[in-house]
Amino acid sequence: MAEIEKLLQSKNGNFILYKQSGIGNNETPYEELRVRSEGEAEKHVVEIRFDYRGCPRFEGAPVHYKYTGVNISHGMRMKVDTLNETLEYIAVLQEAYDFANTILRYIEQNEEWLDY
Repeated sequence: MAEIEKLLQSKNGNFILYKQSGIGNNETPYEELRVRSEGEAEKHVVEIRFDYRGCPRFEGAPVHYKYTGVNISHGMRMKVDTLNETLEYIAVLQEAYDFANTILRYIEQNEEWLDY
């Protein structure tokens, strides 16, 4: 069973940065960062994803993910938005951008997560 520790939350609560740790394949302990989309971000299919090099090997030795950056992903919906929904979507994208920069600062200040 994975353990989850909430680390940061975006201004309007649409994004949450958390640390997940547990036991993966081949009984390999691991730690990673993840961002969960909630509320308006989930409604508008906006996510913040981590960039990292390669895929760690789960061969028994502890795995600690390291990241090179973050990016914003948003789905292309086959829907025509009202003007208010469009403003909502733009606000969520702005919140994602701001929180992505907050996450980058967090990674830089907590070098155990930083892959140079």
